[in-house]
Amino acid sequence: MYQKDKQTRRRGRRNEDKGRGGSMIKISICTPVWKRPKMREAYLDHIRSHAIKAGRRGISLTVSISGSEGEETRLEASSRGFAYTEINNSPLGRKFNASIETAKELFDPDYFMILGSDTFFLPTIWDEYIKYIEEGAEYIGITDLIMHDWMTDELFYWQGYHGKRAGEPIGPGRLIHKNLIPETCFLYDNSLDSSLDASATRRLPKAKTFEARKHLLVSAKGEVNITQVSNFDPSALTKLDTRIISEVYKV
Repeated sequence: MYQKDKQTRRRGRRNEDKGRGGSMIKISICTPVWKRPKMREAYLDHIRSHAIKAGRRGISLTVSISGSEGEETRLEASSRGFAYTEINNSPLGRKFNASIETAKELFDPDYFMILGSDTFFLPTIWDEYIKYIEEGAEYIGITDLIMHDWMTDELFYWQGYHGKRAGEPIGPGRLIHKNLIPETCFLYDNSLDSSLDASATRRLPKAKTFEARKHLLVSAKGEVNITQVSNFDPSALTKLDTRIISEVYKV
């Protein structure tokens, strides 16, 4: 069981009305949040800023947050105008699905974007998505990733999957058309706490993909992470100077 914030529900419907009748592309960002309060609030502020910048590019951006820390996370989301759903943190697949379900109910977007609460990027990334949307793509993803360890201030670049998974989009930044979202909104297996990306991939067609290094797509790592930097093959990582990403946190 989970509970949607009724106050945000009313706000969401007003935002939905503003996006109708024009050429705006409606995208809902769907994000579960858990612990890491400093990073969490930095992410929420980052995405709020993107809502303004994406609007200048013809995108009506809404945000659906699923949290598990009661009033604390509800207020963090609602004070920024985001939809909020309270739900247990485990299983994580159900928590992701809850954010998608709320976005569908409140905003009826053209596309759903899946992001973790540790993801930061430059506004230029929206131009990549728009290009593929205009070409008719229904599933768009990113193949590479910059990881910033907030504990050690180390920065690494990962080129993406190899072998059987070569070309598969990474988890953050997957943009999925509403036609591809199951009627139940169960994009992820409800029972899973890991292997979430693979569970969604099984339900989706082949994606149009692009590299996001020039857009400084950063996955920040803190004291609690779904995927640790240590999980990656060291030979597949390139160490970078952390100064190159200072711009992304100022968005």
